[in-house]
Amino acid sequence: METPGSSRTVFAVALAFLMSAIAQTQPPLTLRTTTQLVEVSVTIRDAHGNPVGDLKQNDFELYDRGKRQEIRVFEVQDFRSPQSPSDTPLATAHFAPEHNPLPALATPPVIEFSNRKPADPNSPNAPTIIVIDGGNTWDTARMTWPDLVYAREQLIQYLRQVHSDDRLGIYFMGADRFWVLREYNQTCAELLQRLATWKSPEQSAPSGGRTPDVWAEFAMHFAQVDPETAKAIHRSQFWGTGQTPEEKSQRPDSPGPPSPKDHGEYLARGGGSLSVLQAVANHLTAIPGRKSVILISGTMFLPTDYKTRLEFLRGILQTGVTVYTVDPGGLAPYALDASFVIPSKVTAFLPAGASGARAAEQYIRTAEDTKRMIMLMLQHSLIDLAESTGGKAFVNTNDIRGAIRNSLDDSRVTYTLGFYPNIANADGSFHPIKVKVLWRDHLRTQHRDGYFEFAPARAPGSQELREAIWSPVDASSIELRATVSRIAESESYNLKLRIGLASLSLQENSDRWEGRIEVGLYQRDDLGNVYQPISDALALKLRQESYDKSIKTGLEYGRQLTLDPKTTSLRIVVRDLSNGNAATLTIPVTGRAN
Repeated sequence: METPGSSRTVFAVALAFLMSAIAQTQPPLTLRTTTQLVEVSVTIRDAHGNPVGDLKQNDFELYDRGKRQEIRVFEVQDFRSPQSPSDTPLATAHFAPEHNPLPALATPPVIEFSNRKPADPNSPNAPTIIVIDGGNTWDTARMTWPDLVYAREQLIQYLRQVHSDDRLGIYFMGADRFWVLREYNQTCAELLQRLATWKSPEQSAPSGGRTPDVWAEFAMHFAQVDPETAKAIHRSQFWGTGQTPEEKSQRPDSPGPPSPKDHGEYLARGGGSLSVLQAVANHLTAIPGRKSVILISGTMFLPTDYKTRLEFLRGILQTGVTVYTVDPGGLAPYALDASFVIPSKVTAFLPAGASGARAAEQYIRTAEDTKRMIMLMLQHSLIDLAESTGGKAFVNTNDIRGAIRNSLDDSRVTYTLGFYPNIANADGSFHPIKVKVLWRDHLRTQHRDGYFEFAPARAPGSQELREAIWSPVDASSIELRATVSRIAESESYNLKLRIGLASLSLQENSDRWEGRIEVGLYQRDDLGNVYQPISDALALKLRQESYDKSIKTGLEYGRQLTLDPKTTSLRIVVRDLSNGNAATLTIPVTGRAN
């Protein structure tokens, strides 16, 4: 939400649809209650656009469905000034126990894997990931090859200006692969070294067939891998949505090229860049305070129906991640350019007496109207996604570098407000939120539009399970730590998993702490196959002594495994059956010797 003067109003009039609903759900603050803690990240700017960082807790009022709430958590993050190693950039009032990580093993016998990557408290910026959607392939009528090359060079120019101490994640999504080029808690020193040796290749626009993504060569240079190795670790099977609109359009029975409706239906089934954005948001969900994603995408189309769109964005919005969107198409005009060609069939088979010029004119008018509608749908989708999460959208601008810089600068000063709502039904309904700043005029606030109550947990469908198995990055809502070691003189392995109880919904019943979880183990290869799946449903009934121990060290789960020869990674999926929260952990299988 942005007030006053949100740009969404203009596009709502132009396109006649607008969604202003987002959501956030956090795990309970303690295990002794099932009350939902709602946290809202807020940015405040004055009339000149400058960030305001001197507000106190009593300067804010927070309303849930129009009812004022008591602010129980108040944090300020101010990254405007350089921090020395002894300083901390957080002015913190409260931290929830689920933010405290499980202790690492003192002397682990083997490598311990974790699905959480804690942000450095001395980082000069809030945790931020740039997600590059390299799959801009289908809408070549809207975006030319030079547009894509220009957008890439703008990003590279920005990255060359970052400070070596900055923390910045870069994820790359291609047509058939997903790479974590760097994580959000890594410094940029190595990034700058790689960029120093990058030279933009001489590239001409490809002819015929599907347009390759323009980012692939840069990603391979950055990752220092050859084209064969560059083929995905996490491939497009992750989407699990069947054929893309482009693939369907190439079938003999296809009526023609894909339309905006085709892509809207595809996205509504979970395909495209929003599926990856969902996985990235799940990856960041456990980080307290501000966490941001800058999405560079030219293929973002949301369903036009309000309820469908709300449910479609629900999973992303529940994580509390702020999204900034950048259209790499820049100032693309609605009119057709010189590359537009009228197919010969438009005038070749006209009935007697029909005007070829008139037919061509009508074809051009239809093509221009289609292009205009595609651009407006894209821009509205980018704006709606960004502003409903508390972020900003950058469309109709050739200053891609400035858009990325402004996205990062927007999170330099943020406030986190937390409250416990009075929820009676827990039916998953939407609650609009409003934040007011007292005593001062002409301040602009940006924050999420609302949150959803917890809904009763249900068994995951086949699509949800497939996404959990194949999501390109690990979900972190429940902390997971694991080791795998080979059993002596055996082909089997011992898996030891520790599950963080602080994010599970346990209830005290007499002298026991009770809850239900499900642990799934899935051996994967790089071609979308799963071997020897295992699923264990566990009923937890912990005595106080066991509970006190497990809350500190994690709930222990053990299993012996025999790995299939074709397995390249083990994906662990843990679900809290009380509220439906899920987390994942990926363990690479690079060899059998150890």
